[in-house]
Amino acid sequence: MFECMCSTVPMTLIPVLERVEATDLALLERDGVRSYLSDLRCLRRFVEAAEVRAAGRLRDFAAAGTGAPVDETIAETARSSARHGKSVESAAKVAAEHPDLAAALDAGALGQGHLAAYEQATRQLDEGQKAGAGPTPGAAGRCSTS
Repeated sequence: MFECMCSTVPMTLIPVLERVEATDLALLERDGVRSYLSDLRCLRRFVEAAEVRAAGRLRDFAAAGTGAPVDETIAETARSSARHGKSVESAAKVAAEHPDLAAALDAGALGQGHLAAYEQATRQLDEGQKAGAGPTPGAAGRCSTS
């Protein structure tokens, strides 16, 4: 079960989705809109984490020679750009290599773009440099609600 950590307490996805569906933006004051946007971020993080997990599974098929390139499959099925497909594939690679970052992604504390940026930033490093640049367990923290 996905627990959104985009607020000060974990929450399950269904109440968040129900709140978003029931919201009439025209009736909200500023703080209500901010809450609504926080809920949207939580839902977005859930979708991003699910997409990265799916890309990880597609990587398994590609490695076994039974699947198309991951980035192309993501771009095609998500009806998105090649750039998006490459970004999701990069995030899946990082998630496979760094379980702590994968857990932060699954908790909603990080987004897919964070993992893709990490992969891009460490791409040119040798293994010794990568070991020194590795993420600190627990450093991901939680989403800010402000």
